[in-house]
Amino acid sequence: YDPQNEVLFAGDTVLGDNHSPVFSDLRAYLDTLRGLRDAVTIGTAIYPGHGAVIAEGQSAISRTLQHRLERHRDIIAAVRELRSASEWAVVDRIYGDSLPLVLKRAARHTVRKHLQLAMAEGQVKLADGQWTC
Repeated sequence: YDPQNEVLFAGDTVLGDNHSPVFSDLRAYLDTLRGLRDAVTIGTAIYPGHGAVIAEGQSAISRTLQHRLERHRDIIAAVRELRSASEWAVVDRIYGDSLPLVLKRAARHTVRKHLQLAMAEGQVKLADGQWTC
């Protein structure tokens, strides 16, 4: 981040529309987004690793963070509704069953990371490949 020039080179942390980041640790990713949101100014331009330059970086980071938190709530709600669910069942509940396989695999990775965080927070349990609340 270059505060003097109001520029953030975000790599894959903040991406443009129609791109989903791949993260290995959701808690660390959320903490990073919070830190970036608090550090940048409203007018900061973000240069993502993919896609066009993002104007108004602070609001873009806030939207990304909000989306990720909403997705987290949706995934936990899906497990609660399904009562006992595989990651694939949660993917279908959240994203629909019409996703191409390659996108389903990416969605499963995302769902898994959210469920791992939810398990660390005591919100879900895993037994024999099935997630429950």
